[in-house]
Amino acid sequence: MPFFVEHRRTSPNTLKARYGDPVVLDVTSRGPEPWLRFSPYYPHGPIPIPFSPGQVGASVEGIWQGLKVFEQADVDRNVIGVTTMKGIKRSIRRFGQVLGHRAGLDGDRLLPYGEARKQIYLPCYRFVLETCVADLVDELERLSRAGPVVLLDFQTNGDVENLATPLSHAALVKRYVEGDWPGTERILHWSESIDPNVKQSQWYVETEPRVSAALKAQVVALVGEGDPARAMRKLEETGVPWANSKGWVMAHVPPSRPRPAPISCPYCGKLLRTMIAKQCLECGMDWHDPNNVVRHSAAGPD
Repeated sequence: MPFFVEHRRTSPNTLKARYGDPVVLDVTSRGPEPWLRFSPYYPHGPIPIPFSPGQVGASVEGIWQGLKVFEQADVDRNVIGVTTMKGIKRSIRRFGQVLGHRAGLDGDRLLPYGEARKQIYLPCYRFVLETCVADLVDELERLSRAGPVVLLDFQTNGDVENLATPLSHAALVKRYVEGDWPGTERILHWSESIDPNVKQSQWYVETEPRVSAALKAQVVALVGEGDPARAMRKLEETGVPWANSKGWVMAHVPPSRPRPAPISCPYCGKLLRTMIAKQCLECGMDWHDPNNVVRHSAAGPD
């Protein structure tokens, strides 16, 4: 079943009239656990900061706001590290008109609004979806198989090119789960250090090649046949460097992930979504803090 995005203030009666009996999930910073973790304000850090090798931020919104340059203020490194989900917004009332977003903490150029969306916001948020909330993405896919799923947000714009309205992160979640992620200029990846004695992970940015729909279909088919190497060579034949071909294949046609042996919730006995889960989406029990176990509203039936 499809996903839908609605404004957070839409009444339950309106949602029922439009979609019947949907699963309604508030994915804003004011939503319940675990769904508020989709909020760009949530401190998932470390999140790689684009154009800033080795530098990380606490949240997507913190990075977005921190790299913003005003008439009276430049980059704010403190905002980038905020972990409370408060005090992140930076306003024109206080700092004057926005001049652009700096291309990195120490960058020497400013990105216009549209380019900053593609070069900063989208890569950071996609990193969160793939690295920090992959288990919740899986849960969304499971819920959608039973019926319509409505994601609530303060914004509903999912068109990256529409600069007149703020971008909705709920719409980006919808596009990601449905395999319709908007094409971005850059993709963030984590890479283990070459030196085995160095434990710290490093990050790098790969330029994503522009790929036609016809070529993408051929590459997807090759990967589906279990031949990603040939898919990369197919891209190379069009002039795409090998490193970028590999990054494109990995990002757009990820290999199937082996599932670990399931484990059960210690409170209700039902299966958890992952081996490292600290919350049961069936009964709502949350033991992220073993000294303060709480119960949230369950995502599914008790």
